[in-house]
Amino acid sequence: MLDSNTVAVGDKFGNVTILRLPKGADIGAVQGTGDRSVWNLTNLDESYQKLEILCQYHVGEVITGMTKASLVAGGSEALIYVTVTGRIGALLPFSSRDDIDFYQELEAQLRVDAPRLTGMEPQVYRSYYLPVKNITDGDLCDSFSLLSPGAQKKIADRLDRTIGEIMKKLEDTRNSLL
Repeated sequence: MLDSNTVAVGDKFGNVTILRLPKGADIGAVQGTGDRSVWNLTNLDESYQKLEILCQYHVGEVITGMTKASLVAGGSEALIYVTVTGRIGALLPFSSRDDIDFYQELEAQLRVDAPRLTGMEPQVYRSYYLPVKNITDGDLCDSFSLLSPGAQKKIADRLDRTIGEIMKKLEDTRNSLL
């Protein structure tokens, strides 16, 4: 549980999804008290509440554990997950609209110029079972540092930034988690 109306789930296909109850669904939608609460489904003719999908992302492995935590004192809280093969990953929420815009632009540029580690388009891989939604691929953005200096310069020019500014932004984001 992320809050009283929001949960993060992992499925057997390797997807992470964040779901939220729609506004008003938490009032009168549940009957009972304590551990014996059940959904009120007495009138099946009326439309029932559905969970809103906030985010979707294909990790590629079955997620076996998930928790909301901060890895360092004073660091940003993130959704930390562990997969069946022992991989540890994190979903870090952005703190400003500038960060969202920067990473979306960087991701778009890297989709064109970055080498394909999986052999397929990054967006296709991350949308393997469900379309990716409201998630920026950190693994793809991290591949900026693996590019040749010429390719880095080309992307930096398209983003109207220097290579140093992009590397600093990537490092600051990584350090806010670790």
